[in-house]
Parts: sequence; C-alpha cells; structure tokens
Amino acid sequence: MFPLQLNVVFCTHTDAPLVSISHADTMEMVCHADSSPLSNITWSTSGKEVKVCSKSESCPLVVGNVSAGQQITYTCSARNSVGFVEDYITWKVKGI
Repeated sequence: MFPLQLNVVFCTHTDAPLVSISHADTMEMVCHADSSPLSNITWSTSGKEVKVCSKSESCPLVVGNVSAGQQITYTCSARNSVGFVEDYITWKVKGI
C-alpha cells in the first residue's frame, strides 16, 4: 500500500489553486486519485456534494451556466481504506 495522492486539474493541467477564465458557458475539471485500493472520489461546493465517482482513479466534473463575475471553490476529496485526502480549486469568471 502507498499513501493516497490527489491531483485536481482544470481542463488542462494547472497547479494554481485560483484559476481565472474568460466568460464561458461550461467548465471542465478532473480530479485524479492515485491510490490502491481505488478511492471513492467526491466533488463538492458550498458544503454540498455535486458528484461522486465510486472506486475510481479519476472523476470529471462539467459545470454549466457559468457567468461573468462568479467565483466558486470546488473541493475534491478521495477516500479509501488507506486514508482520506482533499484538494480544491477556485475559479473566477472574468467579464466579456
């Protein structure tokens, strides 16, 4: 067994916890969990779960209805019998 590792990316790879984008209708994020055994991966925002991927290596999330001025933090967590980790990404939508 090895430590549970987590990597959260926004569309293409970024290590920045804050991502600014121009106005868009949808956004895509992917959470990767490097673990053995496989993890249950959960996306959440504002304390509410928005997507769960059971026993998986990755969990994509597509967010629709994105409008200028929004700034929202999404948290990705991974849990298995070895442990629990979480990471986050905050995106801010710039105006047109």
